[in-house]
Amino acid sequence: MRDKISSLNKNLTIAKTTLNTDQKNLDKTKKCLADLTKQNQSKLNVLKSAQSELSKQQTALNIAKSELSKQESQLNRLKAIKNNKSHASKNAEQSLVNAKNDLLKAKQHVLALKNAPRKLEEAKKSLMIAKQKLEEFKKALENANAKLKNAKVKKENAKKEYIKVSEALKVRLASKGSWIQSSGRWWYRHNNGSYTSNGWELINGKWYHFDRSGWMQTGWVKSSGSWYYLNNSGDMQIGWAKVGNSWYYLNGSGAMQTGWFTVSGKWYYAYSSGTLAVNTTTPDGYHVNYNGEWIK
Repeated sequence: MRDKISSLNKNLTIAKTTLNTDQKNLDKTKKCLADLTKQNQSKLNVLKSAQSELSKQQTALNIAKSELSKQESQLNRLKAIKNNKSHASKNAEQSLVNAKNDLLKAKQHVLALKNAPRKLEEAKKSLMIAKQKLEEFKKALENANAKLKNAKVKKENAKKEYIKVSEALKVRLASKGSWIQSSGRWWYRHNNGSYTSNGWELINGKWYHFDRSGWMQTGWVKSSGSWYYLNNSGDMQIGWAKVGNSWYYLNGSGAMQTGWFTVSGKWYYAYSSGTLAVNTTTPDGYHVNYNGEWIK
């Protein structure tokens, strides 16, 4: 019995430690979410800046086209001056060179403007990637909250089990007795003639559960909101148990595990029915192998 209480106290300590660890992980996730939000705002600012720059470059393109038209007119005029006025030949040639240089610059400017849409698309892709990361962090935050809630539930269950064991210990210390078989069924009579009904009793180091009439029960039993498994001899099982074709895990208090839980440092997932998930994807999107272990 002392080992049972020690085990329950240990489970309670583990539940508290798990709760603190999940709370720290939740805080880290929230910080990552805040950092990613800042990064997304920066990406959005870059996109807005690129759009504004594109508008400016479009205006500049129109100006450049207008200037190009003027330069072409000037070029034609200078060519006419060169042919008709020999005394203005040098000035016309220089103007022609200048006009060609301006024309080259205008063409380079047009080429730069053509690349502006590509830069805008790159900015859009970066923003899309940032949004996807934001969704991933939101999902991680939701999972952390779910694990935190599960840890709190386990803590409350551990407290209930501690109270249950304490009450059962009082009954055991109060009286001992002997097993009685009747019509193929068993019940336990105390030395004072009383018997346990609709509850648990620790007998010779093993836990048994009796129905309202005082008969020893076997198989699955629900007590205080949790499911327990009693073998054919009636004693409560703990640890891994194969019932039919499915595996179940019963914690140190004998309660059937559901959701995520750890055994020897490995994570497992059990459905609401207690059945272990094996070689599949869990409802929250994680993969487990043929032994039910989470594949990281």
